[in-house]
Amino acid sequence: MRKFWALYAGAALSVVGAVMVTQAQFPAYSIEALPGIDVLSYGVDLSVPVPSADPQTGLSPIRVHAQIRLRITEPKQEIVLHADSTTLRELLIRVEQVETTPYWESVDLLHIPLPVAAEAGSEIFLSMDYLVSEIEDGSIATAENLPVFARKWLPSHDHASDPAPFEIHIEVPNGWSTSGPGHLLNEQGTVIPSDLERKIFHWKTSQDIPPHLAHVSAIAPVVAPPVETPPEAPANISADLPVTPPAAAPAEILEAPAPAVMPVEVPIESSDPEADEAVPAPAPQS
Repeated sequence: MRKFWALYAGAALSVVGAVMVTQAQFPAYSIEALPGIDVLSYGVDLSVPVPSADPQTGLSPIRVHAQIRLRITEPKQEIVLHADSTTLRELLIRVEQVETTPYWESVDLLHIPLPVAAEAGSEIFLSMDYLVSEIEDGSIATAENLPVFARKWLPSHDHASDPAPFEIHIEVPNGWSTSGPGHLLNEQGTVIPSDLERKIFHWKTSQDIPPHLAHVSAIAPVVAPPVETPPEAPANISADLPVTPPAAAPAEILEAPAPAVMPVEVPIESSDPEADEAVPAPAPQS
């Protein structure tokens, strides 16, 4: 299987292939829309690490920087977003550049206190830095695209009723390819000046989409296993072997006399009955 890393905004991380999950597997998840907010845009920067050779630690966690701009539709002292507390860690959130201390009400509802109470109609800018924990060895991290599960990797209003535009930058090692929502704005990727071994690919949607449709992936190049070449045979095998001349014919065969020609009686037809006797053939002339 070709190795790849992917986060589809809508499911649990897994390790190999695409593991389908259902709402029944996450009974604690909230599936209701969040009141009082309208997301205006998502901006996400993801840094995909190089696979680790250490089977104990696997990959380093995926590093994410997310920016969310939203409009408040009713007075609020705090904002609530969908975010899974089991896969997001070391979460640092700033509200309008002011650091705040978030807390989880349940496994997937993240409360973000506001430094100043927000009135209806005001806009709030959130900046987040966090790590997405790998599952098992993390050598292939994937997530399925199911409705309500974007929260496994992205704090968001994870509901189909609140679409918004997405702009995503994916940083990967050289040689990797990526996919994302919308259009790829730099087909060859942009080399990072401080690290020439890595590139950034820029994806952007041209229309609003709900979070569960915003998918990203990074695919490692396929490296074919080395093919063992059999040793070459010597260019001239006969040159290394002794040459045996053919045996000569016996002398008695070469000096044997030619066989003598024996007389043969040939019957001769004649109208004379008395002449129908066999007439000996003449002897050959010497």
